[in-house]
Amino acid sequence: PEEPSPLPLDSLSWSDPSTKDNKAWLGSGKVNVPDDLLRIVKLDDEEGPWLAVDGYLKTEDKILDRRVFGFIRGILIPQKKVTEAMFLLGSTEYLGNMYVPECPSDYYTYAGEIPWSENFANSEDYAQDHEEYLGEIGNQFGNGIQVEVLCHRYSWEDYHSLINRAGGYAVPSKTFSRTMKLRAGASCFDQFDEQNRLACITYSPPEHFDDSGNILYLREDLLLKYMADTGKQLVWVVWGERNLANSDYPRPSWCQTIFQRYEHIWRRIETHERLSQPKRRARKHK
Repeated sequence: PEEPSPLPLDSLSWSDPSTKDNKAWLGSGKVNVPDDLLRIVKLDDEEGPWLAVDGYLKTEDKILDRRVFGFIRGILIPQKKVTEAMFLLGSTEYLGNMYVPECPSDYYTYAGEIPWSENFANSEDYAQDHEEYLGEIGNQFGNGIQVEVLCHRYSWEDYHSLINRAGGYAVPSKTFSRTMKLRAGASCFDQFDEQNRLACITYSPPEHFDDSGNILYLREDLLLKYMADTGKQLVWVVWGERNLANSDYPRPSWCQTIFQRYEHIWRRIETHERLSQPKRRARKHK
């Protein structure tokens, strides 16, 4: 597969130059997650809308001495559990360590075998394919809220081949691809529906972000049908950390205090239901 093209969202910026003091920025600086990052009407002239379901982005500003990384997790939650899940996701101090389930990975599947091959997403740890994409918010060993992830990571390691260098990108889950009867495009990670319309798009990061990231979008109408069939709602968990880019160890005491209090953690918890509502125009006053 060829390396995916950069996400065409040049306006995205996370360094927040409006906050001048790094102590204030590290503890409470704004990390902008625009609606268009999560739900966008058109991508590269391809009509959607498109919904981000997985991603990782990282950026550094050496001049401002700032580093930010963030995860984009689009998870499906049973409709009756959405309110409870939103509270947990918004109130827990730290969202890492598998608190939010991550998509499974494939290291030895060829990209051309996705999603049709039985070798793709074939794990002896699960009795059924669908189980691989189920997890719990909070990893509470059977007592948490069960959710479904929508992606699978193609984690091919490039030291295996001088030709095949693209790896670490997300594709739709095997369950989603097969339910929606998707097929792969040639030499890329994108997939198409039965009408030969583009169904998902995999991107590398915007050009002004670190090249280690990636982001996956699914076409909204397909995901709406999938949600209706499963009785679930899409919730976005977008979170990450602010950090200093140039500081040597040991860090200043104020920096350690911010880390201990988890004040460097940023997040946006959002529902597709709210984000997809038509924006109301402001009333004009006489």
